[in-house]
Amino acid sequence: MSATKTNRVDIQSILDNIKQVSMSPSSMETVCEFERVIDENGLYAFHHWKDGELVSGPNITAYRVSCTFSWPLEKMPDPAGAQRLLSYGVKVYYKKAWLVYPIKIKSENDFRAATKKPKLARIKVWLVTINMPKYLIKEIKQSSKEITDDELDMSDINDNYEQNISPDENQMANSGQNNEPAPIAPEGF
Repeated sequence: MSATKTNRVDIQSILDNIKQVSMSPSSMETVCEFERVIDENGLYAFHHWKDGELVSGPNITAYRVSCTFSWPLEKMPDPAGAQRLLSYGVKVYYKKAWLVYPIKIKSENDFRAATKKPKLARIKVWLVTINMPKYLIKEIKQSSKEITDDELDMSDINDNYEQNISPDENQMANSGQNNEPAPIAPEGF
């Protein structure tokens, strides 16, 4: 059952989706990269964004990736956070829905009629579908890779800090140059 097409989502479909994602390395990587875009754009600084739980996805098409997350009704994620993504071509959809789940068995009355399955309960939740372009995921991944590939020599940084030297001054000191301009010789000399 798709969480984005109906006003109802059940626990079993969520568990099936999580199992599918965890069993597929490519799906897991896609979810991680999807989350990196959300994190890099500062959504977790807005109320309740960090409390979302994956309901469905990643759903991958030729140019876009979408995931649907749920929040309890009283913890709607701040729309101002979602608005940050709009300028990057991300589409964000909010919808109220019912989350259907089995109740805890305490007595015979907690079973559905003529079955050994528990009765179902439901609560209202927010479903937020985030549909983002693949190029955005690739750009964020590439910029993160470039940052991690840059090697910093901590000893140089510590030495500069102790000597109170800026990085530009340190480069000139290591190259044997000073701040005075070099004399210009006439041509032919």
